[in-house]
Amino acid sequence: MKTLKVTLLGAALIASFCFGKSFSKVDTLIGEYPELNLAKKSLDAAKAHLNKADKDYDGHRKEALKYTDKAMEEVDKAVAWADKQK
Repeated sequence: MKTLKVTLLGAALIASFCFGKSFSKVDTLIGEYPELNLAKKSLDAAKAHLNKADKDYDGHRKEALKYTDKAMEEVDKAVAWADKQK
């Protein structure tokens, strides 16, 4: 995990020089909990796809949206819990 974090931070540093972004901005995007942040982004993408669906699929799309929102809430709770453990 440490190697992955160092690799990601190295890539972010290179990107900051190449694209003119400050390191702190890129670090904010990675965040302290990269797995949770990536999960939240994936859930956001899933929600967007579900919202664009042209049918409700007998109520299953609506249910999937409900569970996606609940999963996003749980990710937020996980971050809050982790912050309290510091």
